[in-house]
Amino acid sequence: MAFLKGRIRFAKRYANLKEIAVAAAKTFVSEVRKQIYPGPEHCYNMHEGEYDKLVSL
Repeated sequence: MAFLKGRIRFAKRYANLKEIAVAAAKTFVSEVRKQIYPGPEHCYNMHEGEYDKLVSL
């Protein structure tokens, strides 16, 4: 979805979603570059030996 520069007459603005989306994207990029995200709480790990089973298929 593209953000419109002008206002649409038949639509009411409840929030400035462009500002929210841009701020969220900047925060995401910053955390990835600083290696804050993803953290261990955002990841899943394989049990010992599962990777070897997977590659042997």
